[in-house]
Amino acid sequence: MLAAYDREYRSVLGWEASPSMAPFYCPQCRDPVIFRHGQVLVWHFAHYPESKCRHGENESSWHMYSKRELCRALQREPNVSECAVEYQIGRLRTDVFA
Repeated sequence: MLAAYDREYRSVLGWEASPSMAPFYCPQCRDPVIFRHGQVLVWHFAHYPESKCRHGENESSWHMYSKRELCRALQREPNVSECAVEYQIGRLRTDVFA
């Protein structure tokens, strides 16, 4: 998943996060998640292995990269005032919302 909540339950995007902002929480189940920030994959969050929540599961690195780049492109547009990744609308979760 590209978005998680910080300790004050504010939404934070993986590419804007840092380890010093931990702990992070899943936006769906509110359980703690791991911040993965290596040099190969897009920076993202993942559940601990014992978690039952499936939010963000099975997304390829290309899918996460595409969501990130689409959101970044929309944020540069002058007519876009807000852009969110993995935005919840009722029971649905969009990849990108602007």
